[in-house]
Amino acid sequence: MTDMQPAQDRLRRAVERIEQAVARPEVSTATTAAARGELLALQAERDQLGRALAQAKSDNVALRAVADQVASRLDRAIDQLRLLLGR
Repeated sequence: MTDMQPAQDRLRRAVERIEQAVARPEVSTATTAAARGELLALQAERDQLGRALAQAKSDNVALRAVADQVASRLDRAIDQLRLLLGR
């Protein structure tokens, strides 16, 4: 078997499936309707995930701002404690 043989076998099987689908339009129509339904569901999921990602990015920006403020306050508190302890 050559390196191309597996790819040729997959292509042959794909062509056979296409020919069978074309030979039976009722199956092809049902398959098309199912594929369209799945596509719509996937598009809705993609949109939902896009909104969730945008919200997560927004939350991340807000959390970074809070973390920066906390770090700054801690740095000032440490500096003040060092001054009080004479270090």
